[in-house]
Amino acid sequence: MAIVASINCRMRILAPLVALALFGCDEADSRQVSLCEARVKSRLVSPSTYKRADVTEWVDREDPTRYVVYITYDAGNYYGAIVRERHACDFPATDGKIDWQTYDSRFS
Repeated sequence: MAIVASINCRMRILAPLVALALFGCDEADSRQVSLCEARVKSRLVSPSTYKRADVTEWVDREDPTRYVVYITYDAGNYYGAIVRERHACDFPATDGKIDWQTYDSRFS
């Protein structure tokens, strides 16, 4: 009986860890990604067709006052065709703090 209880207890501990290892976990988007993605969607012909493919965030080594977010996504164009596009958002940073209010974005 004690062996069965011990195995049962181990299974309760190991099952969530195995699930986490197999399926991973989604990280919450950074504030920069959320702002950039909102800007992208606001400029689309058909925002309901938007689907993110990839996100890259980095600080420019040559200009550490520049924090950049690149979003690659698929969305419908004027003809209804799904096309892949890339959008960049530049956030100014001072003393390691990002300015959320002032940022530039462009399709690249």
